[in-house]
Amino acid sequence: MPFFQDGPVLSNLFTQDSWLTATVEKFLPASVYTEHEPLLRELGKISAQCVKLQVESDQNPPQLTHFDPWGLRIDNIQTAKHWDLFRELAIKWQIVGKGHDKQLGSHARVLQTAYMMLFSPTTATYLCPLAMSDAAACVVNRLAPKAVKDRLYPRLISGDVSNAITSGQWMTERPGGSDVSQTETVAVFDKMVGEEPQYRLSGTKWFTSSITSEMALLLAQVEGAQKGKALTLFCWERLESGLCSDAGVRVLRLKDKLGTRSLPTAEIELNGAIATQLGEIGRGTSHISEMLNITRFYNAVASAASMNFSSLLVEDYAKRRKAFGKPIGEHAMMRGVVQNLQIESRRATTLCFEVARLLGLCEVGEAKKEQQLCMRAIVPLAKLALGKAAVAHASETLECFGGAGYIEDTGLPRILRDAQVFPIWEGTTNILALDIWRSEKKEGALSALIQSMIERDQTSEMARQLLERAERMKEIREEEALPGLRSLVFDTSDLLQKQLASY
Repeated sequence: MPFFQDGPVLSNLFTQDSWLTATVEKFLPASVYTEHEPLLRELGKISAQCVKLQVESDQNPPQLTHFDPWGLRIDNIQTAKHWDLFRELAIKWQIVGKGHDKQLGSHARVLQTAYMMLFSPTTATYLCPLAMSDAAACVVNRLAPKAVKDRLYPRLISGDVSNAITSGQWMTERPGGSDVSQTETVAVFDKMVGEEPQYRLSGTKWFTSSITSEMALLLAQVEGAQKGKALTLFCWERLESGLCSDAGVRVLRLKDKLGTRSLPTAEIELNGAIATQLGEIGRGTSHISEMLNITRFYNAVASAASMNFSSLLVEDYAKRRKAFGKPIGEHAMMRGVVQNLQIESRRATTLCFEVARLLGLCEVGEAKKEQQLCMRAIVPLAKLALGKAAVAHASETLECFGGAGYIEDTGLPRILRDAQVFPIWEGTTNILALDIWRSEKKEGALSALIQSMIERDQTSEMARQLLERAERMKEIREEEALPGLRSLVFDTSDLLQKQLASY
């Protein structure tokens, strides 16, 4: 009888991942863990069942239709197969809402991380619109006029499928991605609607993820404001009748991307689009810093979740695939590869939960000054390090499957294609390293994080050396400091992950 190789089979992403279950239990109060453990177990099972759906979804990417049969401009976007299912799962499980649960206090972000770890790797990058929605919820809750806040915030964190909404981010333009000061979109004041200053926006947004969302936050230069102090944050809301019915918003094209194929990403043109001002004129850059904290946090979690998922696949396959008379997992070198993949994913997981712990403390006002400084450095550090690690981890994962890892319909190449977005989305490696350096120059954030590492392990000579390097870097000019900056932040992340995973 001819031989056919069994592919990897996962039954439950929570119960099969002993490190994740132990980490969740470690970071949560016993009562919270006991209450949510059965739910996490259930979501772990559902997530495992979504593996096949995710493959099918990527094989049916979004389609854009500009006109109806009679020539009317409609810009209708038909999203990927199963995209609506992933949306319903996200809402029913309140992936965003859990991070805003006031009853959980500072533990809300930790619990949310547990759910994200299970939801993210098998739902075709649906965590992307959730990241932007969570960031939008934070900004709307803090900056929006009361009427806007009352209208949008409850829906962004809602668990009601019929009422919940997601948000996009329309920041990137042709002149600049990370350099938002190059924004060319212009905002012209239109009128006041109650307390809401409304503007008409015109310009091109080159990269807009989750274009089918019900709202979006975007940056624009306010006409007539002082030069260099015009960049302002705005909120756009979709009309119930659809995208093209919103005067002044047109979809130019959908982006043909390397990965994240189910996620509808577009290039759009604004021509008098109506939007509401959020926050002060000229403070757009500072207002998006809170958004970046959240989206970078999500990015790090998605990176770690991808690594966890890949490790489980490899571990299962190493027992099924035989070569030279025994399962490949019993060969010494392959056993070492499997173990290294597990170690990397476990360290990434623990780092994400530490970020969530600090984020939770900061959001409820319980963080000490030192913890606030640590938070300032650890978010870009985690995003930077884990985004890079996820790509290398995915590449090694595919190699473990041999030729099958290079065949699209196994679903395995998607892991690598999707992982490549993690180092790019929400700030490239260099941009994040610069962010860390500037926070170190301004307030000693990196030094504070390294000092916490020294306190965690008094015998660590490497941590003391890292502290000396960070403090020296503050004393020299930028052009002299930057060449060694990447190695400093990567070395810091590596030691931090090792420390956290060992305690």
